[in-house]
Amino acid sequence: MGSAAVALFQNVLSHVPDSDAGAGSCVLQAFLKVGAVLGIALISQIFFLSLGSETDQDAYHKAAKNSLLMPITVYVILAIFQFFKLSERGPLQHKK
Repeated sequence: MGSAAVALFQNVLSHVPDSDAGAGSCVLQAFLKVGAVLGIALISQIFFLSLGSETDQDAYHKAAKNSLLMPITVYVILAIFQFFKLSERGPLQHKK
């Protein structure tokens, strides 16, 4: 997430007029925080559903593996989507 946040901010805020940069940054921050909360809740739900009522070490390993597959899959899908989106319109052009 940390490596993607900088590129996300640059990409989104490059389309916001200079007079609205503060408001655009605030809205972007709010969406990032809501997304983080929902992501943590979803990963936790997957972990505890995978764990069930088992308490042995293997069950915890399996639950951790299952819960980590979701963010990795989402990140790969978004990276592929962004790659094809950039290849359609070329490199980003920033305001001067």
